[in-house]
Amino acid sequence: MIGPNSDEAVLLSPSKETKIRQYRRTPKPEKPRTWRTHKDSFENVWPGLRVRLETAPHCTAKELMMELVKNDPEHFHMKQLRTLQRRVAQWRMNNLGYVSESKAAARSTHYPGLAQNAQKY
Repeated sequence: MIGPNSDEAVLLSPSKETKIRQYRRTPKPEKPRTWRTHKDSFENVWPGLRVRLETAPHCTAKELMMELVKNDPEHFHMKQLRTLQRRVAQWRMNNLGYVSESKAAARSTHYPGLAQNAQKY
């Protein structure tokens, strides 16, 4: 039996170079991925959702998703909410120039020491 500290165990164990994961050595792809990994679940209903967003732009993706689940529970479920939220956000950016409040808050950063942020003592 070979013990963990024996010379035979050292010879049989892989070197540190082979332990490095292969994916870290491979170069990253030059172009972003353009293919879809899943079939678009909202392809058939998107024209109707788009009309709804045009008539009521304040409508949220969650409200739209709840309506889809209510009307067709076999095809839609709440796990798809984030996908619909991304699609609605993209539509709003393209058509309304709308930026969500969370993204607007992330853009307005506080820089201590600047004159606009300075406090008088």
